[in-house]
Amino acid sequence: MAFGLLDLLDECWVTCEIRFANEGAEGSLPSDVLWDGYRQRLEADREVEAFTYSLWVDWFEDQTTSAMALAEVLGNDID
Repeated sequence: MAFGLLDLLDECWVTCEIRFANEGAEGSLPSDVLWDGYRQRLEADREVEAFTYSLWVDWFEDQTTSAMALAEVLGNDID
């Protein structure tokens, strides 16, 4: 649902809520769903500015998530 809202609204706050949910007390979101959603949007014809900004400031700048996020965005196909 969150990715659908992101597609409709293109608002950075939606991406913040995705990250908050991933770091919530109930544990991480299913990584296959989370990162498949990110990869699908990177491959789409239409660029969602809030989405690419989120990758930059929420995932890639954070030293605790940058390596994992880059590997996931690349589909764990770094080689």
